[in-house]
Parts: sequence; C-alpha cells; structure tokens
Amino acid sequence: MTAATSLSSIHALGTPWVDDDEPAGRGFESARQSGHWTEMLWDLACLGRVRVETRIPGIQVSQRIHLQGLHLREGLGYAAGPGFELYCLLDAWHAMRPSTSNLSDPGVGLCIEGVDRETLMRVSAEPGGPAFLLKTFLGIHCPHGGRTAPMRADADRFTRLDKWMQTLAAVLRLGGSPPDVGDLAEVGGRLTLNPARMQSRGRARLAAPELVPCFLEAVSDQSLGVRLFTGTRGVAQSCTGCFHSFRQRKGDQLRWSGDLAEVRFDAEAIDSAWVLERPGPRGGRYQLRLYDAEGRALMLIESSEPPGRPENPIWQSLIRALFD
Repeated sequence: MTAATSLSSIHALGTPWVDDDEPAGRGFESARQSGHWTEMLWDLACLGRVRVETRIPGIQVSQRIHLQGLHLREGLGYAAGPGFELYCLLDAWHAMRPSTSNLSDPGVGLCIEGVDRETLMRVSAEPGGPAFLLKTFLGIHCPHGGRTAPMRADADRFTRLDKWMQTLAAVLRLGGSPPDVGDLAEVGGRLTLNPARMQSRGRARLAAPELVPCFLEAVSDQSLGVRLFTGTRGVAQSCTGCFHSFRQRKGDQLRWSGDLAEVRFDAEAIDSAWVLERPGPRGGRYQLRLYDAEGRALMLIESSEPPGRPENPIWQSLIRALFD
C-alpha cells in the first residue's frame, strides 16, 4: 500500500498565535466533529518529510523532520530521527485547520490548535518538495478548508491534570534517553521559572541576557554541535546539530540557522538567562536556559555530546563567560 492510498483509507466521521495568512473571521468559526486524534496521527505519519514549526511570543523554531516514525503512546505522540525529537502533548490539542481556506494554495499548511485556539504547531510541505500528501490529508480531515475537532475517547473520564500526568508517564517509558520531565514541563508552558527547583537539579547561576546574542554567534563561528529544546503548550521539539549561520536583522531580531533547523527570536524577549550545571560522570554539563518576563521558558540550549562523553572545552569556555 502506498502512502497516498494509506492516507486515503481513513475518512472523517462527521460533517494566542494566529497565522498571518488566516482569513479574517476564521477565529470565530465553530469546529466540526470528526474521528479521534489517534486516526489523525496515523495519517499524519504518512506525510513523510515535512517542515514543523512552533512559535510563542519572542521565538519561532522550524525544522525539517520525517514523520513516518510518529507513533502514539498513552496520550503522547512521539517521533524521533537524526537530529530531532518531536513530542505531541495531546492533552492540550483541541482542533486542526488549514493555514489558509484555499486548499489549492501551494503554501497551505496544517495548524494544530489548543482549546483557546492558539496555534500549537504548524506543519507544511518541505520547501521545494511535493505538497500532494499534505493536501490529501487536509482534504480528508478538513474538507472545504474548515476547522475540525477530533473527539477524545477519554474526555469524560480524566481531568486535564490526569492527562498531563499520563503524558509524563509515557515520556518516562519511551526508553533510550528521554528528556528531563521538568524541562518538558517548562518548554510546554506547564511550569514557569523557579530558581529553587532549578538548584535542586544542579548548580544554577544567573547569566547576562545581553550577552546571549554574542554567545550564539560564537557557537556558530566555532561550528559547535548543540541541542535546542523549545515548544508550545501542546508540542515540544528538540533540534540537534550545528547552527552555522547567525544574523541580526532589524533591531533585536535574530536568526540562527543550520542545515535542517532555523531559530528566529527577539533578543528583547529574553528577560533572564540562567546557566544550569548538572553533575555528570565525565564532569559537569552546562545548559543555557532563556526565559521571558513571565518566567516562561523560551529555549533550552546544551551541548550535543551524549551523556557519558565530556563536553567540548570550547563550549564550556563560552558558556562560563556568560556568568564569570
């Protein structure tokens, strides 16, 4: 069975970030009921290589990933591959819609929304790649360009806290090297900055936010491998690799890009920066944590060396310069 026929095999059962290209008035449109999120994820996994984007005030991160490994486990959609991990926190998902009402638009994408209709994630065709499968997906699940709210089998049995705890339990059972659940809760907007909690996980030092752009530029100049962790209330994603290009655009608008991922953020959005030093078998491991004025985690940055291997001494020297 081809990806296209597999995608067409599942049919719909029923009849705070807003995209710039969303038509006026779309925000008040009621959502049609459809199948379950499980069915949607099965079809989403057929899309293959796509571009995934998350955005919160102050930062936007997009990367090219392969969705064929996407699977569902107890309220958690999870996909991983070379240089990326994607965590779909389904307890926050409410509806989906096309990014434009015209499904024939070459740039049409899929937007996943939360209960407040904020966009949690946008999925679009890879630049220069075929958009056929994505348009087929939208035609099945969002006919006529409308908003669709898949049903939940557990909607009446579990509270939001219950669903979130189930999600964290699923993360811990992933195996391999799952993320720290505290980090996941922070980039997912479930926990805000708490220095005491940070100190319980290692040695936390307050860093100079104004030095962060210089630090990122130096990391690019040295071609250091890093791992970023960021997200919205419904999606967390990590990007691992070298970000070889750093550019400052208008004012404090910064663009940090690599071969498969790109970060755009406003330096003014960084209210505080912290360096967390965690103990490790081969010495301390450093992580830079950036927060906005409300204590919301914007981005966590660490060395890409896996646990058990020493960090690059250049990385350690650069990150120590943020607080020395």
